[in-house]
Amino acid sequence: LGVGLESGLVLIEGDLIDFCACCLYDGHRSYLGLSSGWALPPRVAAEVTRQADLRQQEDTYNTAFKRAGIAPDDRGDGVLAQLSNGLLSRPAQMKESVLAAAVQMQNAALFA
Repeated sequence: LGVGLESGLVLIEGDLIDFCACCLYDGHRSYLGLSSGWALPPRVAAEVTRQADLRQQEDTYNTAFKRAGIAPDDRGDGVLAQLSNGLLSRPAQMKESVLAAAVQMQNAALFA
């Protein structure tokens, strides 16, 4: 079983939305799952966009949060855990995308 995980940003109605995607591959087919998404604070979104426009190679996401006064999370739960007071986390968001992909895989005949 192959597993691919990636976090991404998508612009929806003026908000920059953070989400995770998972692709499971069983040797024959790929199955895609997405997590729920959450909007970046406008100041952070503007900084991420500015840095991307400048094609800066540094970690634009974490740098943008640092500049907004939100330090990196040393426990690995991500800024999502900090902003949600522990209700959500980056690992939980990634797990959600894996489970969503597993729904397709477990019901492959319905997606043929």
